[in-house]
Amino acid sequence: MKRRAMVLAASLAVALVGSALSAGAATAKANPVVNGSFERPVLNDGEMLRFVEVGQHVGVWTVSVGTVILEGPFPGAEIPPDGNQDVVLRTGPGPSSGEICQTVSGLIPSTSYKIRFLAASILSDSTIDITFGGNSVAHLDLSFTSPAVFVAYHSTVTAAASSASLCLRGGSIDGNGFPIVDAVHMKPVAG
Repeated sequence: MKRRAMVLAASLAVALVGSALSAGAATAKANPVVNGSFERPVLNDGEMLRFVEVGQHVGVWTVSVGTVILEGPFPGAEIPPDGNQDVVLRTGPGPSSGEICQTVSGLIPSTSYKIRFLAASILSDSTIDITFGGNSVAHLDLSFTSPAVFVAYHSTVTAAASSASLCLRGGSIDGNGFPIVDAVHMKPVAG
């Protein structure tokens, strides 16, 4: 009787461990991007924008090139479409660029993901370059609108590892455009 109880307990333990491992291996985060709407840090009362320089952070996003602007709404010019804040990916006229990156974790290797975000351009046409895991994903040309009209953009990537760097870099076509991003999401492609 004792032997039977031990065999039953061991079988139950193996089944539970196997079930937990298979459930964890097949489950991807619904959206592994953190602070994709740029709501952290919160702008102070009365503060409409904040310049964030290379090496500094917008939540978990790191400014890796140039300077970006964390901004709130500018009625008549642009309103963040998701939450109260968005990020402008360059700060001045001329050849300046700004880039933000974050390490996205909880990915399942060999799984395809859709990267989606909303973007607009103010003052003139601008660009956004997307990299994932150090690889170029897309180059987008954004048309200027006034007031800013945010458009959904998406690209599909395949995770090579359980984490990868996601970067968004802004530029201007004529030196006067300012690309704005908000609502950055990633999700596994159903398949």
